[in-house]
Amino acid sequence: MSSDLTVRDASASDLDAMTAVYVECFNAPPWNDGWSSADAGERLRGIVEARHFRGAVAESHGVLVGLLLGQKERWMGSFHFNLQEMCVLSAWQRQGIGRALLNHISGTLKREGTDKIYLITGPNTDAAAYYEALGFYSSRSRIVMASPLKV
Repeated sequence: MSSDLTVRDASASDLDAMTAVYVECFNAPPWNDGWSSADAGERLRGIVEARHFRGAVAESHGVLVGLLLGQKERWMGSFHFNLQEMCVLSAWQRQGIGRALLNHISGTLKREGTDKIYLITGPNTDAAAYYEALGFYSSRSRIVMASPLKV
């Protein structure tokens, strides 16, 4: 990791910079999502304004290069953390920034008594392999299901 990189807690004041990073990351390969700045900003604002929001950002010389956002959810006797968004600008990938963001948020969550981190990612993807390399595993007790809304 670059010595000029800092990782700190994210806040609502980072929203514009986080939106720009998010759009750049997820509109590029391999996702090619097509986010508008308005839609991405609305999504991230919803996460940041959640009651139990926790997040981290990585900066180099004051410029945001990566983010990790999510929220804690009450569970029996503790909390779980739902990691909702994590991305690092392509020029900064493979430098340990994702790991630094996860380490930062993990330290915060552990001090707060959070037991587990959950995330959703695509199966058989580079992202899934990345998270597996960091110790994440497919939960045997949870699956993700979806249903289109019918009118």
